[in-house]
Amino acid sequence: MIAPERVFFVATTTTGFEYAVCHELELQHFAGLEFDERNSKCSGKVLFSLGAGSKLQLRQIFEMLKRMLSVKRYYAFAGRVDLSPACVPKDLSKHVEIDSSQTNSALQELGSAPFAVVSEWREAVHVLKIWRETCGETMKDNPSFRVTCNRGGRHVFETDEAGKALADGVQKLEPSWEPCLVDCDIEVVAHVHFASVSFAISLSPVRKKRKQQEQALAWQEYTGNEKQHVQTEEMGHSQKLLGITALQVDLAYGLVVAASLRPNDILVDPMCGSNAIAETALQAGAKFCIVGDYASVAIQKTAHNAALLPKNLGAKLDIVRWDCRNLPFRDSTVDALITDMPFGKRIGSVGRNVCLYPVVLREFLRVSRFKLGQPNGTVVLLTASANLIRRELKKLLPLGVLNRWGEAVGKGWHSENMHSISHGGMECSVFVLKPRHDVIRQGQPSTKLHKRKEKASITDCTMGSRQKILNNRLAANSPAPPEVEPPR
Repeated sequence: MIAPERVFFVATTTTGFEYAVCHELELQHFAGLEFDERNSKCSGKVLFSLGAGSKLQLRQIFEMLKRMLSVKRYYAFAGRVDLSPACVPKDLSKHVEIDSSQTNSALQELGSAPFAVVSEWREAVHVLKIWRETCGETMKDNPSFRVTCNRGGRHVFETDEAGKALADGVQKLEPSWEPCLVDCDIEVVAHVHFASVSFAISLSPVRKKRKQQEQALAWQEYTGNEKQHVQTEEMGHSQKLLGITALQVDLAYGLVVAASLRPNDILVDPMCGSNAIAETALQAGAKFCIVGDYASVAIQKTAHNAALLPKNLGAKLDIVRWDCRNLPFRDSTVDALITDMPFGKRIGSVGRNVCLYPVVLREFLRVSRFKLGQPNGTVVLLTASANLIRRELKKLLPLGVLNRWGEAVGKGWHSENMHSISHGGMECSVFVLKPRHDVIRQGQPSTKLHKRKEKASITDCTMGSRQKILNNRLAANSPAPPEVEPPR
């Protein structure tokens, strides 16, 4: 089969970092790169198409896609079918009993949906074969498959019923494919969204247990601890060793993109953990990184993971054990600081974060570059306690200098960007901060505090006047005290 002129992909990433995928795709300078207009409505997914005139060009594109850091998994888009209005109940506001005949007719229509996109389906299967050949594998004559169905909106059928109907339709379209729910060769993803259904074939393999076991044994041999485990991150078809960490590669790359690193910037991660952020930054083009942590176990994991980096990166990485509350840097010397703040779940607690965040943010503010005539430093923080950081943004760090009017000048934060992401099912926030200067005004309360004090003073005056009236009334009604003769 001849390679298609255009190949349509679906790339998944962390919800909130879709812009990082678009940024990395644009850096690759793909020929004929086009983004789908539905990307604004898809959370955690990026739809794009690339031009491919021959099979050789398609393999070159696949090799470049597999090296991308911002993508979790790739899918070959296999078409979209519009469903009839009979699949969607007419009354969406109330619970209406649905007739079984209406459900059966809707499921029959859903099962015949793969036959409506036969040409796109064949192209997606061909793309899957070329992808597997690029990875050194060959497609079986009778591969096993499964259908994963996602549903959005109200329909006359349930999600499991839709998945069964779609699996029957795929098996009729591909008679040589055998259904299998565990360790299948091919995964077909169907997304039923209101009155349409979209198909995509996963290019990444479903089986990855053997690779995880091999990497876990490698880590056990290094540490000598059989209880340790290794988490792997799937990069297209290959997998990259990250060590014991909860921070995924695509999320780390999104933090690096948010920092907008310049070619000669020095990146600092004061809470490196297992060094996922610095490794991703070095692979993305950073030249020098300084990382550190307080725990000796984190330093050991960081050194182990740093030894696995490719030698041809030409980048430098320094690992230091320090306390992030007292960093060994001079004032205004750090170009970029990116870190994953403790959430208070696995490390520390929420109560400790209330005391830790103000001290740490004050230290980050001290070391961030802030000099006249030079670009200011950038601080990118990933946290689940956004209120603690917002509380510290209004505070100023005294610089010990006066302006031309004799006013004391301080160094504070300027929030350039803040957006929410979904990290492991948890709602988190990403702050992009830059240092700024402002005048320290002693004794001047904030607007809300001033209003509260004004309201409290009015209430006190009112209560005082009422008490005075009450005292006067009591004094008027009570009998006069008896006169006492002075002693002679």
